[in-house]
Amino acid sequence: MRLVVAGLNVAIAGGIAYAAHGMLVARQAQRQSDCAAWDAADAAIQRDEPPRGLSQHLTASDFDQWIVKNALDDSDMQSLWRARSSLASRRELLALLLPALRDFTFVGLRNARDLIVEGREMPTRDHAVLVMDDLFTRAGRASWLLKQATGHPATVIGVETDPRQLPEIARDWRGWLDGLDGGDACFPVKPRSR
Repeated sequence: MRLVVAGLNVAIAGGIAYAAHGMLVARQAQRQSDCAAWDAADAAIQRDEPPRGLSQHLTASDFDQWIVKNALDDSDMQSLWRARSSLASRRELLALLLPALRDFTFVGLRNARDLIVEGREMPTRDHAVLVMDDLFTRAGRASWLLKQATGHPATVIGVETDPRQLPEIARDWRGWLDGLDGGDACFPVKPRSR
């Protein structure tokens, strides 16, 4: 009888160890996938955006921070493109976007020449890119910028999104970023500054 109990204990312990190993392997694979998507997003942004001059009164970090914050409230699409570029070079600024994920305030959008926001009345254009996140709102802008900078396929904050879902979406983003140490897990060697 003791031999049977001991055998069961060994089998259970082995099963737990095997399951834990499987979870670790799955987590590592997910991290590799997340990092590859983030690296691809970074490379795409670097190809699209030329370097820009800095204001004489602000440090590079302050200027990039201002650009990201401004993009949440400025209705001009160029502000979003500038913020996208700043986020690619300074991943620590991603945290600035997390509170805005909970804010469904309407901002509006102008000069979006080649974009169409799903669910919004916009002129139809040839070769326009369809954007699922509602760039007319602060939450949709923050969501879009986070996805652009990281390549993470997170929940869409579209025109029809229930505002009660926003805190959960923000928590999911926070958890995802924390799980990658704010990006340090993906980019441990090179600092991302200009």
